[in-house]
Amino acid sequence: MNMKRLSVSGNRIVTVLTIVFLASVILGMTEKYIPHLDSLAATMYCIFLILWGFTIRIRITDANIRRRLLVVCVFMLLFFVLRVSRFNFFDENVYVAIMLWYAYYIPMTIIPVFGFTAALYVEPINDIKRIKKIETILYTVEAILCILILTNPLHEQIFKMLDPATEDYRRGWMYLVLVIWIAVLGFGIPVVLLRKCALSSVRRLWYIPAVCIGVSLVPIAVYYAGGGPPIIGPFKMYHMHEAFCLPFVTAFEILIQIRLIPANSGYEELFDRSGINACIYDSKGNEVISSSGWNSESVDDDHIMRKEMISGGYVTWIENHSAINALNREYEEITDELEDENELIRHENEIRAERTSYETKNRLYNKIASAVHDQAEKVNELLMDSEDKEEPKDKLILATVLSAYIKRMGNLMLIADESSYISSEELALCIRESMEYMEYAKISCGLINETESELPRDFCLSAYRLFEDTIENTWGSIHSCEVQMRMTQEFQFTIALDAAPKFDITVYDNGGLASLLVREEDDTYYVEYSCRPEDIPAEEGEI
Repeated sequence: MNMKRLSVSGNRIVTVLTIVFLASVILGMTEKYIPHLDSLAATMYCIFLILWGFTIRIRITDANIRRRLLVVCVFMLLFFVLRVSRFNFFDENVYVAIMLWYAYYIPMTIIPVFGFTAALYVEPINDIKRIKKIETILYTVEAILCILILTNPLHEQIFKMLDPATEDYRRGWMYLVLVIWIAVLGFGIPVVLLRKCALSSVRRLWYIPAVCIGVSLVPIAVYYAGGGPPIIGPFKMYHMHEAFCLPFVTAFEILIQIRLIPANSGYEELFDRSGINACIYDSKGNEVISSSGWNSESVDDDHIMRKEMISGGYVTWIENHSAINALNREYEEITDELEDENELIRHENEIRAERTSYETKNRLYNKIASAVHDQAEKVNELLMDSEDKEEPKDKLILATVLSAYIKRMGNLMLIADESSYISSEELALCIRESMEYMEYAKISCGLINETESELPRDFCLSAYRLFEDTIENTWGSIHSCEVQMRMTQEFQFTIALDAAPKFDITVYDNGGLASLLVREEDDTYYVEYSCRPEDIPAEEGEI
């Protein structure tokens, strides 16, 4: 950061620029009376524009805005260069003088274009793509206008020269287009900036640029109303060039001063009112500027002095750590208390985790008890009846089949609680144990397992329950039973028996997971229970 740039004052800039401008006006009025200095006024105006451009480069921090305003300054300078060239270097060449006169309208049309695009880049920018599109359109139209201006001798739609020697001319319809183009973009600059401004305190100052711009337009209005520069006594007051540039310089400067265009001026006041306890020194250690609360002797445990090197010197400031130190002390006290509380919380979490484990196991055991409740009740009844009758063998056999189901179903449910899939081999073991007890009742049993697949746990539990229900509701009439498990297009669990089973098919639907079909063929009943392939995980190596 440059120390000198911080001290640039808005009022100082306006004062210096005003003095240079007034000096240029006075020289313009009197230059014809000063021998060999007839271009001195134009030179002073160029100095004025260079100074103004230099302040723009210093004050405007946004690169997009700064570049476009500097382009405006360059074309204003070009405007005066064209004027000096026409009257001082090519005044005897009629054709070149006329072309230089046409060329006046190139900077006159370009200046409002770049001024308008600079206004578009003032924050907030809601849609950068839209701004770039508008900018491209404006540049394209301006390029076309420049071509039309330079080719006017061919089409004469802007000016029609009646007598080149006397520069007698008549304006064409395209001249009106140029005037409208300049006016619309010129007046659009403050309108766009006011619409973008979010500060009501700044928007309420709209009348300041309106009045200043209105006053600055008076010279150009007088110039065109009188058909040339106004003359008071022996003095020619001004030319078209300064009359045209004045409203734009005035507009941009006023817009900068009231903060519609952001600039980095007023830092001294900001630094003083910031409340920062700081001081800036030059490279020799001399104090340059300090805040109103600066006190270099207020250093203690709660106030620490910092130092940072900057361009042209260094800055020191005092940081107030009293609040941080108080928080640190409070934090240490709280940390000690939290350590004790954390120990209690750790024990509570262990007890809570143990309780949750017990509750989970209890819920699982209750679920198992509920699933085999009917079989347990039936086993109890069979055992009670077998004590009262002389031939308890058949009932005891049925009780053992039911007991095997109770044991195996509980085992399957424990496995299902740990995994979403159960091996078909596990299901085969359950059915094989039940069949071992069925054979004591002289029931011919067979089990064919042609696959080793991982089955969805709900399907596996339902398949075993289906087998048990089938055996229970055909007990006493069943003489043979065969179970086959195989994988074709789907996993098929088939029970073949010589007695007609009776049960509700919808109980085994499992929400569409599986399908159940009961059919009879040659006095043999087939209970076919199948699971869709997409519900069965792929085996290892299978895609």
